[in-house]
Amino acid sequence: MATFTTSISSFTLKSSWSYKTANDDRTYVYYTNPTTPSKGTKTVTVDLSSIPAGSRVTAATLKIKTSNGTSEAKAAGRSYGVTNDHTSSGINVLPWFSSLGSAISIVFSFQYSSVPSQSSSSSGSRSSFFDAIRLTIEYELPSSDGTIDISEIEAGPDSTITLTISPSNPNYNHVVTWTFGSLTEVDTLTVGETVADLDVPLSFLNQIPNATSGEGTVTIDTYDGSELKGSKSYTFTVTVPDNVVPTAGTFSATPVTQNVHQDLASTFIQGYSSANLSLSNVSGVYGSTITSVIFGGWGDSATGTASGTTYTASTPVLSTSGTVALQALITDSRGRTSTKTLNITVAEYTRPTIVAMTAKRCNNDANMTINDQGTSAKVTVTYTIASIN
Repeated sequence: MATFTTSISSFTLKSSWSYKTANDDRTYVYYTNPTTPSKGTKTVTVDLSSIPAGSRVTAATLKIKTSNGTSEAKAAGRSYGVTNDHTSSGINVLPWFSSLGSAISIVFSFQYSSVPSQSSSSSGSRSSFFDAIRLTIEYELPSSDGTIDISEIEAGPDSTITLTISPSNPNYNHVVTWTFGSLTEVDTLTVGETVADLDVPLSFLNQIPNATSGEGTVTIDTYDGSELKGSKSYTFTVTVPDNVVPTAGTFSATPVTQNVHQDLASTFIQGYSSANLSLSNVSGVYGSTITSVIFGGWGDSATGTASGTTYTASTPVLSTSGTVALQALITDSRGRTSTKTLNITVAEYTRPTIVAMTAKRCNNDANMTINDQGTSAKVTVTYTIASIN
């Protein structure tokens, strides 16, 4: 509990009046001018800036001594009669401070409460002396403030956020609650302890499986012993490191070749072979899930079909030869991607081509000896073929 006290210098307020008379059939009629005695006022502004913002006023007392007539003090829409001596117990003015600002304007007023004995013509005034004015406010300090050393942090083994508390009262103790998703960590700080830390390991990322960042909250509950004085909260952001991407195991390709010799069944042949593609052990990381696997590299692409953690697809017949780099693009629920690459060799193939063909007369012997008079013909064909394995 804290106390604010200020004194207001003494002052005097005056209330005045005047009369005039009229003779009506030898009967005096008296008129007051003004109709009631005037009212004297004085406005005093009290500086409350020394009371910390957010404080809760628990008591407010105005002590004052006045004399004569009707005197009052008014502020924040509430007036109190202050006539006579209130320097002992004081007047409860707590409603003035239901909304605490940096200053308050108090309007003091005095009006003489009755008109003196009337005469044919008179005027006069009365004064009231406002003395021993003292305003006392009792208030509870607001909850303590805090600052965090970093508002955005990348999750990892060496990632730590530090909260430093500035106690609004050195005798206050605090409870610090860290919240991220469904995770909660509580630090209980005794009087004099002002620092709390939160480690942010990669496991925190399980709380944000569909995003690359997430917002957390740290709340300071301020206590005076076991009595809660208030709470303040601050936010921080946890981000996913760039290297946290979906993973995969083995990427393989099997040739599918028809109408060739069985010895070539395991060979990719240009124009004859397609490929069955398989990517095993595909998984998200730290809570993410796989949204797609796209295979490509032959001039087109195909969406993988999932069976458990394995994704498969088939290519059309491969139209190029040499080294073909196949890729598998993996995307997870965070939008993060990773790529697996597999190089396959496609054997060049062209259809057989006859380059030249000749026919000459020859003997009908084992050597087919050329003889212009021979009774047989020797036919020679020159051709090219694709050499595969």
